[in-house]
Amino acid sequence: MSGDQSSLVEISAPPTPTLSVTATLTPTTTVTKLASPNPPSNFSGIGTCRYQKPDGKYLFNVALSWADNSNNEEGFKLWMLPGPSFHVNAKSLVVDYAPGTTFNAFDIAIAGDARLYFQIESHNAAGPSQGVSIEVHNDCLD
Repeated sequence: MSGDQSSLVEISAPPTPTLSVTATLTPTTTVTKLASPNPPSNFSGIGTCRYQKPDGKYLFNVALSWADNSNNEEGFKLWMLPGPSFHVNAKSLVVDYAPGTTFNAFDIAIAGDARLYFQIESHNAAGPSQGVSIEVHNDCLD
């Protein structure tokens, strides 16, 4: 520019515009219903009469095994039943096993002519599987 510039006012360039975006995220929840576990299979047992106790009962050893058919169980419940068609109840629960357990052996005192029935089921928060039952032969009077 030429001439007297003393009366000119200096003006700054406007700031560079910036783009501002605000996003609101809404979380979504997918609920998958937990299914009851598959029942165990190949449930079998072997019983061995060990000896007669002074009270007349026999000490009987039971060895039970089963196949784990589920990947979502919290454990297994083993029931000793008074007969082949009885339903399980709290008094007949023998033990609650951890997931992945497939074998147990234990001793019980029985009358010489007792018939021994067991039922196993897998369970989780959705409920129990169908129970699988067997009779274990009592050889105390054989």
